[in-house]
Amino acid sequence: MKKAVFFLGISAGSAFSVLNWEFSIPNPVGPPYQELPKLPYESHPNSHFISKIPKKIGIIGGGLAGLVTAKILKTQGYEIEILEKQSTPGGVWSENYDEAGLQFAFRSYYLPDDPIKNAPMLPKLDYLQHWINEDIIKKFNLLPLLHCDANVTSIRQNEDESWQVNLSDGKSINYDFLVLCAGLYNLPNIPKIKGEESFKGKIIHSSKFINAKKLCEGKNVVVIGGLRSAYDISNIAAKNGGKVINIQRRVHWTKPYGKKFFGINIEKLLFTRFGQLFLMPVDDGFWLYNYCKPLVNWFYKQVEKKFKEDLPEFLHPDLSYASSRSVDINIRDEEIIKKYISGEIKHVKGTVNEITPDGVIVGDNHYKADLIVYATGFQFSTFGIEQEEDGTWMYRHTIIPGKKNLAVIGMFRNVGACLGFSIQACWLAEVLRGKVALPGNEEMKNDIAKRKKIVRKFIRPCNNLNTVAGGIFSYDPFMRDMGLQIRRQKTLFKHYFGFLDVADYKAVITHRV
Repeated sequence: MKKAVFFLGISAGSAFSVLNWEFSIPNPVGPPYQELPKLPYESHPNSHFISKIPKKIGIIGGGLAGLVTAKILKTQGYEIEILEKQSTPGGVWSENYDEAGLQFAFRSYYLPDDPIKNAPMLPKLDYLQHWINEDIIKKFNLLPLLHCDANVTSIRQNEDESWQVNLSDGKSINYDFLVLCAGLYNLPNIPKIKGEESFKGKIIHSSKFINAKKLCEGKNVVVIGGLRSAYDISNIAAKNGGKVINIQRRVHWTKPYGKKFFGINIEKLLFTRFGQLFLMPVDDGFWLYNYCKPLVNWFYKQVEKKFKEDLPEFLHPDLSYASSRSVDINIRDEEIIKKYISGEIKHVKGTVNEITPDGVIVGDNHYKADLIVYATGFQFSTFGIEQEEDGTWMYRHTIIPGKKNLAVIGMFRNVGACLGFSIQACWLAEVLRGKVALPGNEEMKNDIAKRKKIVRKFIRPCNNLNTVAGGIFSYDPFMRDMGLQIRRQKTLFKHYFGFLDVADYKAVITHRV
């Protein structure tokens, strides 16, 4: 017994020492954002992807993905133009519903090379708009690159494999290389419902839910949808005097912010590498699924139990959390769920079959409405690039094998928005200058097929399944390709158990180390 205790103590001590052994972190040398040398085209390893070393690069989309991509590529000497369809940049944050804001911690959202101190934990729309305009566009001198009110209607590849971009005003622009950054929230998703033309009230998309008191006070408000905006708008409408019904076709998992799991904030746990080891086996680091499946199943059961404990039964999801993680919802305000429980917001599960002059029909029931809000999210556009039923699958979420001089940034779901865009854009810059050598087209297709098979196995079908990524681990292949150190913290303990801090990747963006 004493020997067993002794060896157990030795093992625990050794493990503790290994986890806390300090490793060196590369130190940046020289000024930041240097233009790095490019290989001549004659010796370039990616001639199957680019037709020449590009000079003029077009970026479609002036949201965060487009702005971050422009910020990084312009430091490498390219002539950059950003085409933004709206009159102001910022994408989904340029205009959105009343009280819109982040549903997860801002410290995992901002620029890795320009972290913000003393920022609010869950900033609202006005703060985010100021941050985009002042701390990104103005600070990094992106305004001269921006062309707003430039609505792209189509793109076409020319005979010389450059790209022609056609605008709604009849103009056309040619680019040596084109980056699609229209993102996941490009076009409002407006369902076509029988009878909508007969409705005597007002129908709007959630992004146009502005001036809530005027819209809702004394009105019957029907909110259609079951995602983040549906919960927010139902709550705001109720606060502003509306009689609210929220109709959800499918109930998704809700994660009240600040919920704890064995005393640990779940949000923080799932923003660590350890927590994300339990996620689906995509990209690297998901050996737990292969060797410890009972532990994984237990983990999900405990998480589901925790999420359900404050939810009424009618808000219990249809699918397991493990199979539906492509759609889960962070609830910022705990009062929202209380309104559903009290009946202040009436919950109806079903599909709207028809819109009548004075309401909607769900199954055999008719519900009165003066205002109908489609909180049905957004569609993404690849401007005619072929898609499968579950989206356009790409190598490293960036390249479509066989499509020369074209990349896509911002079309994968990651845990740190600007960090993900930044790493993608840095990786693309390294591909363009020849530092990162791409596999051949067939090899890239095989890599895509492997990821596609895994994602389709573990996650329920949806039209943007291609955007599902592997959390923090999804950054590792980009880092490995660039020859950079994956571990960004000094000890293994912090590497696996530390909350994601995007500033740990600062030197990747500024110095490629």
